[in-house]
Amino acid sequence: MQRLRKMDLFKLPGVAETIDWSKALVALDKMTLDPQTVNDTLGTLLKYQDDITRVRAATPSACSRRSGRSSRPPRSLRWEKSGHPLARGS
Repeated sequence: MQRLRKMDLFKLPGVAETIDWSKALVALDKMTLDPQTVNDTLGTLLKYQDDITRVRAATPSACSRRSGRSSRPPRSLRWEKSGHPLARGS
């Protein structure tokens, strides 16, 4: 979340978008963030398609659509198993 807020976007994600994103991740039953999940849920964080495209271009490894492959996200992006999903890395 910190990285997104530092980018030159038309509309930076705020608290409401962060809450919407966390609800989407909970609804998808995601306990960790992987590149595919981040890519699939960017629309809940970013309002404009141009911003989504810009983020995907700026972070191709985090937003790539590699099927069948998953990589462990950095510690700052992992959820604590029993904690709130925004407790770390937001």
